[in-house]
Amino acid sequence: MKKTFLSCVAIFLTILPVIIALAWHINNQGWPNDDAANYMVTAYQQYLSFQEGSLLDGFKALYQIRGWRPTLFPVLATPFLLLFKGNVLAATGATLVLCFLVCQIYIYAIARRYLDSLRASLVAVFVGSFPVIARFSTVFFSEIAWLAFFTGFVFHLLKSENFRKPLQATIAGIFLGLAALIRPAETCAITILPLTGIITIALFKKFFTLNSAVRVIVFVILSTCLLIVSALIKQVDYRLVLSIGIIIVLLQLIIKTNKEQEPGFLGFNFFAVSFVIINLLWWADIMPHLYLWIYNASFGLLGKITDAPFNLKQIFFIYLFPQATILAAISLILLWPNTRKESFCEKRLYVLAMITLGMLLPMFFMYAITGTGDARRIFVGMSFLLMLLAILSLQDGSIGRVRDVVLALIVVIQLAGFFYIAKGELPSSGHSLLIRSLAEQMPKRKADKNESVILRLLELGVPRSSAVGVYTIALFQPRDRIYEPSAMQLAALTTGSDINIIYYWDICDYYTVIKRLRENRVQFLLIDTYKDPENRSKHQPSTQFTTALLEKMESSDADPPGLRRITSFILDGREHVLFEVKKL
Repeated sequence: MKKTFLSCVAIFLTILPVIIALAWHINNQGWPNDDAANYMVTAYQQYLSFQEGSLLDGFKALYQIRGWRPTLFPVLATPFLLLFKGNVLAATGATLVLCFLVCQIYIYAIARRYLDSLRASLVAVFVGSFPVIARFSTVFFSEIAWLAFFTGFVFHLLKSENFRKPLQATIAGIFLGLAALIRPAETCAITILPLTGIITIALFKKFFTLNSAVRVIVFVILSTCLLIVSALIKQVDYRLVLSIGIIIVLLQLIIKTNKEQEPGFLGFNFFAVSFVIINLLWWADIMPHLYLWIYNASFGLLGKITDAPFNLKQIFFIYLFPQATILAAISLILLWPNTRKESFCEKRLYVLAMITLGMLLPMFFMYAITGTGDARRIFVGMSFLLMLLAILSLQDGSIGRVRDVVLALIVVIQLAGFFYIAKGELPSSGHSLLIRSLAEQMPKRKADKNESVILRLLELGVPRSSAVGVYTIALFQPRDRIYEPSAMQLAALTTGSDINIIYYWDICDYYTVIKRLRENRVQFLLIDTYKDPENRSKHQPSTQFTTALLEKMESSDADPPGLRRITSFILDGREHVLFEVKKL
């Protein structure tokens, strides 16, 4: 009876952050914005293919409609759009909650390998309610799905016992393949060192020979090179890539060895095959697109404008201070001299520590070579570091009860903060230090005006399927937004207007923007008259153009150069002006 009760408590604690995240989504009335809206646009286009075409057309759309980020993440939302009949908010919440639930289950499962059920659930609830992780359970970004697949990969990899269990190794390969479909470059980077460590351990224990390991590694390298070549040579037909890839996979599958002499080879081979097949099928037709996306986001103008420079201090404060720092400090108590023998669980913990360190080191190298500091890229590595510190802090040893109580107190504060924020409130104390990154992500009580603006444009005579440039300084102040260009593009789909929403994030000069609008046959321009008194986003090119346009509107009664004023309207107490872009 006691065991059943403790198991129920452990399950409840594990999923408690998921329940609070669900409450957050129930209270939220705001659509996905920015990059999150781009993901939902892709998912909604796939949904429309099911609605307007046959079932086969819908399944084709899941593969063929990729969006600017050609990843798997939008596909996860499409079934929920079908289930909720196109309800964007319901589909957003359901997708994130499901991914968060998978995260929590696998974090608990990994922790359970080293701790009893109650302490393992304490680790899971600590990680799940940690502000930066809880935040990504509320924002329609791909990070929570990435973490879900990667925790599944690590759990089944550990469960495979150095690839000696083929089924577990195959599942690990599938999860790693899915993680690579979410964030390909980062997944490959953070996987190389941990896998090298696991393979080395398997070789040391003679679970397979060096020759067998080399054969599998060469198979993965050949398949990867095939995809890389198809990315650089755009003329390569994807059917040729798939055909060659399938031949390579079939040749790999017919390799046989003595199971008794190499008990880990079959699992290692199946792990590699499942990972390669998933990536071959998904990326074969889109590699040039993928290459451009990764290059522009990491090295190109987009990365330089949108990402802050690499800042180790910023990453430390986002992910580690103060909760994880406290756990790291109390974990050092385990190093105090004592007479106890090292437990078997602690010996296995070294493998998890190796995997975690192997995730983190390549990411710092990638930050250094790209010169950008998007903290989302290290999300999985830092999540595993939080989990490792929590597991370590709960190991048997000196003043164990005190360490248990400290972690439990941190969890209570985090959960309370998350709960208050899910209700749309700030807790009376503690939020500025412990949940500051989550405090920015309050659920929106008021519905967005994106669809309202699209409908207003139609009323004002803007033709369907036309192109409209949209600019607002509130783009960089989310709480001051009335609408947002990417979300308006989504609204253009939900309203059936097919209006194409345009804004140039990389151009600041007024006349250059007007020229680009003409060249791209953008007929209209909508400007929000909002002004930011603090001028917090003045370095952004689109803000500079918007500021210049507002100044020209104030300085003269005449129309701004290249534009003809059509009308204006008031929305949420602010004036919005619609211009026609003059032709030459």
